[in-house]
Amino acid sequence: MHDWERSWETHAPAVGWSTIRLVLNLMILNAWVSRQVDFALAFPQTDIEYDIYMEIPAGGYLGVSRKTKCLKLIKNLHGQKQAGRVWNQYMHDGLVAHGFEQSDVDMCVYYMESVVLMICTDDGVDPGFPFRLTPMSFALRVTNSP
Repeated sequence: MHDWERSWETHAPAVGWSTIRLVLNLMILNAWVSRQVDFALAFPQTDIEYDIYMEIPAGGYLGVSRKTKCLKLIKNLHGQKQAGRVWNQYMHDGLVAHGFEQSDVDMCVYYMESVVLMICTDDGVDPGFPFRLTPMSFALRVTNSP
């Protein structure tokens, strides 16, 4: 498959509703307190799969003419068709490399020992087991939310 053919692959999985309902019920029954995890600037953390060029934005001054020059992107942007899929693969690789296992039932649920992380695009939920999820020490940048 050529790199340019990947631009049509746009599916980015999200945690299933049945999983969300199950975990919410477990949280209520066990009095767990959840924590939302936001991956800061998620899509721009990932490299682009193939060459993408864009016009220099209006008002942008780079010392060159907007009519004869353009910008080559090196990171994904929000709004690109494949950005969600590329981010999901990047996040999956990072989580697995650091000991998380992917659920066989829901591909957006990862667990490690007593930590469970449900992923929905660029956000995650730690259901609040006794062991708390701490910001991951690998390359993913995380914004802590209460």
